[in-house]
Amino acid sequence: MMLSKTGRVFLGFCIASAVIFLCSHPLKANQFGPQSDEGYYYHYSNLVVQKGNNAFKELALWYSASDEARKHPAPSRAGYIILTAGLFKIFGPSYFLLGLVSTVSFLLFLAVCFYYSRKHFGRDVALLLTLFLSSSPLMLGLSRRALLDSPINFLWGLAVWLFLDLLSYPALWKYALFILTLCFSMTVKEMSVVLIPFFVLAGAWGRFKGRPIKVWQILGIIFIPVFVVLFFYAGVLGGLEPLRLAVTGIVKTHFNVQHPNPYAVYFCSGPWFRYVLDFLLLTPLVTILFIGYCFVFVCERGAGDWKQKYFLGYFVFIYAVMSSLMHSKVVRVVANLEMVMALFAVFMLMRLSARYPLERRKTWLLYTAFAVFLFNMEGFLRLFYFSGLLDPISYHLLALRGFIPSH
Repeated sequence: MMLSKTGRVFLGFCIASAVIFLCSHPLKANQFGPQSDEGYYYHYSNLVVQKGNNAFKELALWYSASDEARKHPAPSRAGYIILTAGLFKIFGPSYFLLGLVSTVSFLLFLAVCFYYSRKHFGRDVALLLTLFLSSSPLMLGLSRRALLDSPINFLWGLAVWLFLDLLSYPALWKYALFILTLCFSMTVKEMSVVLIPFFVLAGAWGRFKGRPIKVWQILGIIFIPVFVVLFFYAGVLGGLEPLRLAVTGIVKTHFNVQHPNPYAVYFCSGPWFRYVLDFLLLTPLVTILFIGYCFVFVCERGAGDWKQKYFLGYFVFIYAVMSSLMHSKVVRVVANLEMVMALFAVFMLMRLSARYPLERRKTWLLYTAFAVFLFNMEGFLRLFYFSGLLDPISYHLLALRGFIPSH
């Protein structure tokens, strides 16, 4: 045991207080206008309510043909748009519902991380991980926006934990749920396709290490999502030609050196280490602890079990792929990496606490974890709540932390 019963209750209270604060302080609808990203998702969902599937074909034609259109979110994110359109159909269109999807996604993400980390690493690790994630400035900030960043963070986190569980305790229903999550995440955001090569590599590595995963399951990670998503989009868009146009629009957005959106050029590009800088500005203590534990892996051969190496491989792969893209150097697109950072921060604290006798170790770990929680909450209040920051780009984070002039 790393924590006393009283310590667990106290940290549980901290998690609950962060969640209650989040749920009782949503962003107001007047934060968003028709030209904001939230405004476009609102428009897409409302159009689907009015026109059904015909709306997707119309939006695909518009997005592929116009540079002006590609300054805004891709309307091909049909999984998210259909979900929000369904809510609009039931309750009526509102920004509140879009924000509610983000908040609920964050709460589900916390539940998934707690459940699976407890299953694989123990109760205390799960509690500390949930404490760090529930107070994360980035996670809290995204969960208040009416965008798909929080839902896609939940889906990526669920897929990563499900695959770890599949490698540990194989079952056909787990594989089916994992594939379903992977397919749905690809319809919510096209960037989710980067998960396929990671899971293929992780599956091959797991089989080499003697994990109970079959060859057909590894191959299925490639072929099942590709065919399912292609059929889904062909049906939603009304044929292969609108699908081709939708793909053309996405390619033009992500791989065009001359990006049509000046905001993406000026604020979403930069060097590979920009994500590290942003995480240091957002959650400095968690980031430093994470980096420290990475050095443990490098300096001590055999450090960490295969599950920890799985998470490290996920971090390295996703970081390398996303940092290679020209206009994706904004930390919210790799928000899910903070799940790994927080987990490794917990392992580092456990390692540091091992220097003390048992009773003092419990006290030290409790106080240190609480200090990280307070530091995180202060960062959220300063960077997002009081400042009204919506997009956590480096420029705004540096200004709010006082490293550069604010104007």
